[in-house]
Amino acid sequence: MNEGNLKPCEYQLSQEEAKKGGIASGAARRRKRDMREWAEILGQTLMTMKTPDGKEVAEGDMAAAVVLKQYQKAINKSDTAAAAFLMRLRGEDVQKVEQVDDEVKRNAIREQLKQLYGIQD
Repeated sequence: MNEGNLKPCEYQLSQEEAKKGGIASGAARRRKRDMREWAEILGQTLMTMKTPDGKEVAEGDMAAAVVLKQYQKAINKSDTAAAAFLMRLRGEDVQKVEQVDDEVKRNAIREQLKQLYGIQD
């Protein structure tokens, strides 16, 4: 390491400030842990999934419903963020995708997603 590139710390925390920071950090970790636990519990809650026209598709947990909704957003609304989420979930490599404004390009992406995920109209 090149010591010449390091800048000296101009401010040292007092013991009281460090203690407050540690307490706040612990509280934030506990909140995050609680949210993960609630997400896990709610993700296992069973529910009946329906298509937008009201037809019942299947019974599954809420996690499956989230995935189903992401598929719908990716295909019906050409939502590239939803498509990227699904690709990451499947373990596929996702590159940063620019927002597509051209209708022809959106339709091409929609068709590719339909083929990729095997979805019929």
